[in-house]
Amino acid sequence: MRKKQVQSLTEENDALKARVKLLEEGQTKDLTLLVGHKVEEGASSKEVQGGLNSAPLCKGVVVYSLSFLDLQEKLRLADLRKERLIEAFRKTSTDFREVCCQLTGYRIDGLDDSKYRLTPVYAESPHDHLLFRRERTGELLMLETQFSGQLEELIELHLGQQRSIPVFLAAVITDLFSRQTFDTDYTVATTETGGGGDDNPICID
Repeated sequence: MRKKQVQSLTEENDALKARVKLLEEGQTKDLTLLVGHKVEEGASSKEVQGGLNSAPLCKGVVVYSLSFLDLQEKLRLADLRKERLIEAFRKTSTDFREVCCQLTGYRIDGLDDSKYRLTPVYAESPHDHLLFRRERTGELLMLETQFSGQLEELIELHLGQQRSIPVFLAAVITDLFSRQTFDTDYTVATTETGGGGDDNPICID
């Protein structure tokens, strides 16, 4: 929906720019048809062909001035609406990505060639990530990365046997979270026992 609105505003901007260009050239008749030719030609600086007569600027100075100012204002407002729409889309997209990260435990980044990079929030390294590619059929394929090479058992079980990407992603997050929790608990326990040394040996009679 937003993409269509942006496209519509872009087309409207092009038409307004072409109309302003024609007014600057002194064209005051058949502007709608002339604008159509201008837009089709990519709003080039070439004169519009077709035998259309243009009225001299001196015969319509007041009309020309008012039309030119009116078009400039419309162009400014169209640009402003476009900027606001793009900003709203950007904010919505950012909010959506943040919510997805909080709900799934993965930061998802869209790349070129329909590729998506998933970075776990519990990753031990910022370079640890999974990479997926979306095929034209809609199917998702996981591509090999250095991080995925450490997950052979999970890949075999959840992708090879169960054939479930959501379960696999959940298992990866659970595994990473368990490692961090275990490391934290082990560190706390070691600190409380004085580093795990032999200060308090166990005597067996």
